[in-house]
Amino acid sequence: MISVNVNSHTIEFFDNIKDLPIKRYQQSNKHLMIASDIGSDFFDFDKRTVEITEFLKKGMIPEAIRSLENRRQNVWNAYETYNPKGMALAIMVYSIDGIVMADYSDSGLEKTLERLNEIGYTHHAMTENMSEVKKKSIFNSKRTFRKLSKIMAIWCTKPFFSKSVVQN
Repeated sequence: MISVNVNSHTIEFFDNIKDLPIKRYQQSNKHLMIASDIGSDFFDFDKRTVEITEFLKKGMIPEAIRSLENRRQNVWNAYETYNPKGMALAIMVYSIDGIVMADYSDSGLEKTLERLNEIGYTHHAMTENMSEVKKKSIFNSKRTFRKLSKIMAIWCTKPFFSKSVVQN
């Protein structure tokens, strides 16, 4: 867990996306995929606009249409004050002041974001904490991959079946 103190309040975060309980992990993936594909702020809107312009210059009409649809969804999300990055962060909150945030439904995540807002947790802090969790998740994934690679290398050098089991 990662503990963060904000204005005399303690927020505990899960420190690794891969170690989330299954349903939380699925919700996290959902919101992170939305954030990466559609976007969640003005910078994503601007990035989409530049991308659309480039697609149109190259005659890539289907790609431009897809990007326009994603940009439209980004504007709708902003209008509805839906922030997929914020929702992904809320999933990572284990507790606030010792109270476990167990409701990871969309409405539960909104309540978690409201509580974070009440105690003064900022967008900047959100970005930094998500980066820390992401770095740790990538590090753990690389470490796990290295371990699996060693196991696979050993396993692949051994015959799959022993000679006594294989029959002609």
